[in-house]
Amino acid sequence: MRKGNETKKLIVVDFTASWCGPVPCCVIAPILAELAKKTPYVTFLKVDVDELNKVAEDSVVEAMPTFMFLKSNSYTKSNFNEKKKKPSTPASL
Repeated sequence: MRKGNETKKLIVVDFTASWCGPVPCCVIAPILAELAKKTPYVTFLKVDVDELNKVAEDSVVEAMPTFMFLKSNSYTKSNFNEKKKKPSTPASL
């Protein structure tokens, strides 16, 4: 994520898990893959919260899927259970 900040690219992080059901996790995966092909100026990352639980914990991921949009040391995080997006600054940047 730090490299993305250095390049000034938008970074889209998809926090997911193998146990996340077919809806919405499995539905969104091919959509993000297609977006990644069409938008080379955006970096797409997928984080399995079970494999990288420290990253998920530091990012305060509480539901699957959760998406984080980072650019220039600021970010917005959203998940399918949230009503509003909450801008903030992650401690790990």
